[in-house]
Amino acid sequence: MSNKYNYNDFPISKFFFKIIVVILIGLILAWVYNIFRNTNLEKKNKSNGIETSEFAFSKTLIEIKKKALNYYDEFKVINMSKNQEKISVNKLFSKNEFHKLNVKNNLTCSLDKSYVILTKKDSEYQMKIYLICGEQSDYLNLRLTTEGNCDTYLCFANEKENDADTDKPNTEIVMELDDDNNVVIKEIDNKTKNVTKYKKNTYKKSIPDGIEIIDTTNDLYIYEYVKINSFNYSNWSTWTDLGEISCNSKINTCNQRSICLTEEKIDKVFNNKTIKYAMNQIIMQKEDMINEKVCANTNYISFNGTLYQTVNDYSNLNNWQYQGQVTSTNSLKDDLTTKYIYNRINYNNGYVSYTFDKYIYPNISIANLNCQTISKQIDRYSYQSKEITNYKEVAAGFSCHRYMRNRNLIGNSIIYVWSNYNNNYLLSNGYVYTGKKELKR
Repeated sequence: MSNKYNYNDFPISKFFFKIIVVILIGLILAWVYNIFRNTNLEKKNKSNGIETSEFAFSKTLIEIKKKALNYYDEFKVINMSKNQEKISVNKLFSKNEFHKLNVKNNLTCSLDKSYVILTKKDSEYQMKIYLICGEQSDYLNLRLTTEGNCDTYLCFANEKENDADTDKPNTEIVMELDDDNNVVIKEIDNKTKNVTKYKKNTYKKSIPDGIEIIDTTNDLYIYEYVKINSFNYSNWSTWTDLGEISCNSKINTCNQRSICLTEEKIDKVFNNKTIKYAMNQIIMQKEDMINEKVCANTNYISFNGTLYQTVNDYSNLNNWQYQGQVTSTNSLKDDLTTKYIYNRINYNNGYVSYTFDKYIYPNISIANLNCQTISKQIDRYSYQSKEITNYKEVAAGFSCHRYMRNRNLIGNSIIYVWSNYNNNYLLSNGYVYTGKKELKR
């Protein structure tokens, strides 16, 4: 009996071939979809005005900025040895911390080659942050002050807090990441509190000295230029005390600039204190008068219950003999025949001594009452303490203060012009930057 079905005739090889073809087609479709998705994402990024690499650079620069502002506390800023200090980013991040930042932003930036430069300029500071990532690099400029309203010692210069709202700047400029994680520049109107956002699209690679840009390097600003053919100076203002600083701080003098409108100096302010010098001197002094039985034509005094007779009036200093001056570091005590009258205090290299006028009374003895006595009022003397007090102003160290004064240019040949950054026509015709800038309106 023959088998109705022949299993050896089933096409197994063809079945496996079809499965392999289906898998290959699925892989090809997935690859095409991924290319299409990445292309759309790139277009979306470009449509937002932010290149992927630029966006990552900006996020990393913002993180370095936060670290640098926290690093430069009051002690580090005040004790800068020069007007400019350069530190490597490895002082701000650990290797592991910076590696995580690179991974997060898909960058390969160098912890050791990237650096921060802090420069003292007049009463403000400029911080430049340089980020080095292989053959690519980027940087950020910050204009800072120590008189701001922020959580760090150095604040953005346009965030100064004044006593009155009317003294605040009209606008404040900050750079941050918005809710969509885009890098934007925010212009905040202090009066209306309106916020205008600008996208950070381009980077300039060279900025002349004296031009400071706050967290941005795009074309949002116009700059002030000045051309001076001939001029005179106004009179200097009075010196203004800007407060205590390190005695080794660098200052701006007119020797450093061809046109000098601001000058600084450092003066020592001595701090004095008043010291009280007190000394108790034991003196012989008349206390009162008592009745005694004494001879009629003789002078007497009483001291410690003993009666003494004198040749004349014991209380009259003219009857004492002057012996000159005596100097001692301690008080001197009177007795029956010697009197010390305080003259002056002496200061010598921190040591104190006292000078007295010395008098003696040689003609005194215990009373002899071999006579017809009468009742008579006589002076009674006793030892008494007399405080001698002196006050002296002495130096208690000093502190250094920075002083500043200003003056203006006067004349008919001073021309101010506002224009775009790096106007070659103005620069080639004798104009220079003044350092002022404004947002374009």
